[in-house]
Amino acid sequence: MWYIAIGCRGALAVTFLIAVAGKAARRGAFREFTASLAAMRVIPSRATAPAAVITVSAEALVIVLAASPVHAAAIAGCALAAALSAAFSGAVTVSLRHGNRAPCRCFGRSATPLGARHLTRNAILLTISVIGITASVASGTAHLPAAVVAAGAGLVAGLAIAAFDEIAELIAPSR
Repeated sequence: MWYIAIGCRGALAVTFLIAVAGKAARRGAFREFTASLAAMRVIPSRATAPAAVITVSAEALVIVLAASPVHAAAIAGCALAAALSAAFSGAVTVSLRHGNRAPCRCFGRSATPLGARHLTRNAILLTISVIGITASVASGTAHLPAAVVAAGAGLVAGLAIAAFDEIAELIAPSR
């Protein structure tokens, strides 16, 4: 179970690292993310800027906690990732119910309209988070070679999650 926890925590750390980088690494990216939140029309316009700051800060905290060698911190990182994934799913659902399909800037620039793909990606993140919590609660020690393999698997999974829109487009092109 310990290796599953390492893989899940790695996937979460990488996914949220790419999300934070996409919102903050280039000039204007955070402003575009804030505008995409406003376009979703899920929260009052006066709350958009604070919500954007809170979102990026919470995502950055997931990275730190999930990568922490402190057991309780790692569990907290998985729990925060689960809460964020659930909140993101709720926001996408509300936005879609209002007929809004404005592109999400979850990982930086994106032209993909909100849709089932975003809900699927968030469900995958939520599942990984819950598995990470469950596996992290189990006690045990990790052997370095196997831990490296588990972390590598988590890295690949995190990259795939961050590129979910692009992968889904290859498999089932949008109309």
